[in-house]
Amino acid sequence: MTTTTQPGTTTYEEVGDRGLVITRVFAAPASAVFAAWTDPAHLPNWLGPAKHAMTVCEIDLRVGGGYRYEWQLAGGGALRMHGTYTEVDAPHRLVSTEIMDDFPGQSVNEMDLVEEEGVTICRCTVTYDTPESRAGALGSGMKGGIDEGYDRLDAIFAAG
Repeated sequence: MTTTTQPGTTTYEEVGDRGLVITRVFAAPASAVFAAWTDPAHLPNWLGPAKHAMTVCEIDLRVGGGYRYEWQLAGGGALRMHGTYTEVDAPHRLVSTEIMDDFPGQSVNEMDLVEEEGVTICRCTVTYDTPESRAGALGSGMKGGIDEGYDRLDAIFAAG
């Protein structure tokens, strides 16, 4: 494997003052990882912490199409996000904008999937519009939510 990351581990690398690279290796083919990210039948089963129920998952998977997700938060309230797809190259690459409805700023998210030696390396490069947007995201508990979501996705892949 060309990366030191092993299945089940997420790494985070801050790049410059606005970038963040999130890498995870999944024990699944790239086509399955891509489908997990882009199919509304799969995404609510793993994205985000289990304590928050995804109640809206709308995906129009095409360049110029968009997505909208909404979670009912365990303590009340909701978390909403949306964006537009700017590149769709299944099952290798997905690029979109991301706007959190109740947080300032936005980001461009690039997901690249490389299948290698029976696993898929998922590398998400997030470029925030300002250093403050990145700091706010990192301070929000985002890493814990990503880690828990990826662990849930690992369990789905392991179950077949």
